[in-house]
Amino acid sequence: MGNNIEATSERNICKRRYSNGDVYEGQFWFDMRHGKGKYLFVCGDQYEVEYQDHQRQGTGRYTYANGDFYEGEWNKNVPHGKGIFSWSDGFKIEGKFLEGALDGVILRTLPNGQVRKEVWVEKCLIRETLLKTHKLGPELRHTNQRCMQR
Repeated sequence: MGNNIEATSERNICKRRYSNGDVYEGQFWFDMRHGKGKYLFVCGDQYEVEYQDHQRQGTGRYTYANGDFYEGEWNKNVPHGKGIFSWSDGFKIEGKFLEGALDGVILRTLPNGQVRKEVWVEKCLIRETLLKTHKLGPELRHTNQRCMQR
């Protein structure tokens, strides 16, 4: 169905070219991405992750064409567990994700070098503390609770 498949010498490793120009090279199980693999989008984005039943599952890295990336744990195609989002301009988020949303304590680094410790519960920012260093230095200020749009 518009898919080109070629086998490689490694066991269970195939290269599949999709009709839209995307390419996947990795393990398959009954015609589904399953195991380790690398998916290259025609737009230049790519991800190297573990798959389970055709979904990103386990650990991996998604890199955007502009250099931004997410590296960490995945569950059912979304960030879930520990991970790092990093943007090419220096903005970075390190922490835990729950079904793609921030969850628990995270560190947010701004392009100007400022570091903030934030506490997130059920998509709501409960507490934010501006820190001097990554070593969780003295608190400088706090903000009120804010919730993300649902």
